[in-house]
Formats: sequence, C-alpha cells, structure tokens
Amino acid sequence: VANIHGDEAVGRELLIGLARYLTENYLTDERVKRLLETTDIHLLPSVNPDGNAADSRHSANDEDLNRAFPGWMDLELPRSELIKDREKEVKAMMNWILDNPFVLSISFHDGRVMINYPWDDSPAAVEGEKSICPDDDVFSELAALYAENHPFMWTGKCLCHCETFTKGISNGAEWYLVDNGMQDYNYLFSNCMEITAELSCWKRPPATHLQVEWENNLDSMLILLESAHMGIKGKVLDEDGEPLNRAVVQVCGRDK
Repeated sequence: VANIHGDEAVGRELLIGLARYLTENYLTDERVKRLLETTDIHLLPSVNPDGNAADSRHSANDEDLNRAFPGWMDLELPRSELIKDREKEVKAMMNWILDNPFVLSISFHDGRVMINYPWDDSPAAVEGEKSICPDDDVFSELAALYAENHPFMWTGKCLCHCETFTKGISNGAEWYLVDNGMQDYNYLFSNCMEITAELSCWKRPPATHLQVEWENNLDSMLILLESAHMGIKGKVLDEDGEPLNRAVVQVCGRDK
C-alpha cells in the first residue's frame, strides 16, 4: 500500500513497477512464478489519489488519512459504527482490510529511510519509548528483513536527518506517536501484520532518480512478499472436514 500521504510518491511508483515486474517475469523467472502461484498479492499504489494530484499530504477534504482510522477507543464498536462518518478513502481501506484475511502488509511513506512497526500508539504509550505489542519479536524481524536487504537502510542513517535507528528499524511510538494510523488499525482490528517503510528523503524525486529507488527496494519487496509464508498456517475443520465458521486460534504466550 502506498501514497496515503499524497505528496509521498516513491512508493506509488514502486508498486506500479512491482506489478509490471511480476507480470512480465512470470514465465521466465522461477522465483516470481513460485511467488505468484503460492501467494495472493494485493497492490494499491495510491490510497490518496487526490492528494497525489495536488502534491498535498492531505486528501481533497484536507484530512490526514493516516490519522483517521479507528483506534483503541473504538475496539468494542460494531463495524457499522466503525465506518460511520469516516473519510471515503479510509472507509474503503477499512472495508478492504476487514473483508480480506490479509496476513502481511507494508505501507510505503517518504521523508526518512527506515522501517517502523506497531505499536504507533497505545493507551500507555509514551513518545520516545517502545510501546511493545504481543508480536513485537515477529514485527522487529520483518522490519529488519526489509532493511537488511536494502543497500543502506540497515545502517540506520540517511542524508536528510541526523537521528539514527539501530538496524534501520524502530518501534513506532519510540520514534513518535501516531494516533489512529492505518498500521495499528490493521493489527488491532484484523490481525494483519503491517509495517511501514520510509523509502526516501525525497518525497517526490525527479523521474531520473526512480530507477535508483527501484533497485534499492526490489529485493526487499520480494523477500517481504515471501515472508507471508513464515510460521504456521492451515485450516480449522470440523469432524466432517468442513471449515469452521469464525474459528478462533490462540497461541500460548501471545496475548492477542
């Protein structure tokens, strides 16, 4: 998913390029063929097309869409109340996320070069301190996996800011608090594990620089897609071999 902030355009171009790369290489690249035959892949180049057209962070209604999702205070609300009065883009994303059992997601942003992961916010969160979620070890591994396969993201340094991030990754709240963001919404309301990639210091670089960004991120994107197959997976069936509706699976030691 990319371009939730309309003026952050690198991820938008990367996802358009990724769609082309996967389709054009299906018959000639065994890695691509295996990935496409075993994985449901959804690519959304622009959550905020109006903002992109206007070169604005905000939507046409002047809303920051990444501060407009349900959060902790809304956990007990029914779906009809959750989507009530939301921005149209947010409502579309919410329904898409709830209607599809996504396992893994990445949201592309610009303005730094690093990866962050939940929690971005929580009832006890303090900005500058880690807000640790039940799957913190998995999230940090996924974040590091993306950064390690990028030419320099893993160093934790970028040219546009003096702050550094160990291994190029950070817990969201440890960096700064984001209330009602899409990353936490995914994990809170659907169990989808979403991380956020800050791709480039340039939010809208010249077209001549896009090839560099593509080469910097291609391996990381492919490896993250392949990571959807990590861990245990399967089906919950009844004694007749039929799928059980609304089955709940709990893992010992995971309070989620």
